[in-house]
Amino acid sequence: MQALRLKLKEYINEYAKLWDFYGVIQVKKKGEVLFEDAYGYASIEFGIKNDMNSRFSVASMSKQFTAFAIMLLYDKKMLDIDKPAQLYLPAEMQIDESITVHHLLSHTSGLYNFTNFEDDFFAGYNRMDYSRDYFFQKYINKQLTKLAGTVFDYNNSNYNLLAWIIENVSGETYDEFLGNHIFLPLHMLNSYVDDGCKTIKNRSCNYVYDYDSVVKSPYFNEKFSIGAGAIVSNCDDLYKWYTCLRIGNYCPAKCMIGFLA
Repeated sequence: MQALRLKLKEYINEYAKLWDFYGVIQVKKKGEVLFEDAYGYASIEFGIKNDMNSRFSVASMSKQFTAFAIMLLYDKKMLDIDKPAQLYLPAEMQIDESITVHHLLSHTSGLYNFTNFEDDFFAGYNRMDYSRDYFFQKYINKQLTKLAGTVFDYNNSNYNLLAWIIENVSGETYDEFLGNHIFLPLHMLNSYVDDGCKTIKNRSCNYVYDYDSVVKSPYFNEKFSIGAGAIVSNCDDLYKWYTCLRIGNYCPAKCMIGFLA
């Protein structure tokens, strides 16, 4: 086992040098840690290096939690994924009745995809004040580009809508629902939904390369990422999440007696 640990360390450290990696890596086998280490800086400006407790934005991995939350509501029979999504959205946020909840989950809704370079969303709008209804009307509520259920098109709009369905059906905010029914039951106490305003302990800053220089990532208002991104977590919590999905013996559904009873 020691030889395997040394081999892993040599391979991963060489790989990290090639890609100038900022983050943490942990390798486990049957619950035993074979390798773990942190790389790069949580804050270049203050000289703070990442460690195993550093918390990172998990970006589109957040969609897993949104989909799981929808299925918890499905198990409770509070929605039917094969019925039109508009049945579960607020009255002022209606979409084409041909789009089911399952179409949103599977990125086959045919909704217009605003995350492109033709609109001004990334160039400017996402840095402005957030208004859910205005965001929906300006960027999501447009003519379908494809018939629902016919084409796969990875589209954040699907998961924005799923988050609003969760809020409308459950009566809780998206943040509250994930905290109460996923993070707390799984003891994922280092995981949060970032709204762009929270001060999150041990959070690692985001950096990118501008040619050969490292610069801070441009500002993005995480409120626009609801359902599709914005979750912040750490290595320990994500392993708990992996265990829940992969093995099933640490599943929130078994912990949420009050919610699912």
